[in-house]
Amino acid sequence: MPPRIEKEQCTGCGTCVDYCPEDVLRMENGAVVLKYPDECWQCGVCRLECPTGAIEMVFTLDNTLLVSE
Repeated sequence: MPPRIEKEQCTGCGTCVDYCPEDVLRMENGAVVLKYPDECWQCGVCRLECPTGAIEMVFTLDNTLLVSE
């Protein structure tokens, strides 16, 4: 799953765009958009670097590793 951007919290600073290693995020008309969501590695760098906490990584059960002991 690509990152989810909370539009209400996003200030459009572009920090996430600058740090994204795969250029998944882009600035368009002063707002951050997911330009290439299928290319996202789910590394979480955008979430970590966002100064307002506007980015969330959401993982579904299909995207998680379940370990049984």
